[in-house]
Amino acid sequence: MKFHWGHGIALFYCIFAGGMFFALFKSFSFDNSLVVDNYYEEDINYQQMRNRKANSRSLPQAVFIEKMEGKRYLVLPIDDLHGEPQGKVQLYRPESQKYDQFYELVLDRQGKFHIPTQNLLTGRWKLKLKWSCNKIDYYDEFDFYHTAK
Repeated sequence: MKFHWGHGIALFYCIFAGGMFFALFKSFSFDNSLVVDNYYEEDINYQQMRNRKANSRSLPQAVFIEKMEGKRYLVLPIDDLHGEPQGKVQLYRPESQKYDQFYELVLDRQGKFHIPTQNLLTGRWKLKLKWSCNKIDYYDEFDFYHTAK
């Protein structure tokens, strides 16, 4: 049997249809969840978030992450605040929303919050801290890479 132009057209359509089915299959296996569920509300509150970040930058000492003895701590400048900070800590995984973790901000006497990393997957994480003290709102964000022991 000879290969002629009719076979070429049939082969082209078969490859095209196979490629379309492959693209359809891959699209169903892709996680297209939103970064946040309430992104409209987040967009409306954008100026409030900028004000929170500006308040954080105006502190005499910055909030930072400290690594000691294999553990990570979030350190707040409690000496400069003259009050008890309250807030929420989010460990955000850019890969997928299902790995995000939320915690209440509970500080020890030195103004440190122990970041629970024992259940974290290896990879890139973002820590988001929304907190307030003396009726002033603050926001800090940190990137870190977690490696399993």
